[in-house]
Amino acid sequence: ALIRHMLANSTRRGDMVLDPFAGSGSTLVGCELLGRRAALIEFEPRFCDVIVRRWLALEPRHDAQRVRG
Repeated sequence: ALIRHMLANSTRRGDMVLDPFAGSGSTLVGCELLGRRAALIEFEPRFCDVIVRRWLALEPRHDAQRVRG
């Protein structure tokens, strides 16, 4: 709820939000619920898996892509 509140007060619908330390994907979930686009960066593969699972649970129609590099 806190991240959603911050996103709602600092961005507009359709804006792109960058989260360079994505963690469990809370920013992505907030963006999805508020109509923002999100780009996430996460170093730890186990957290990447958590992010993908959370996003697909929220919006199963989405295709999640994990990029390694």
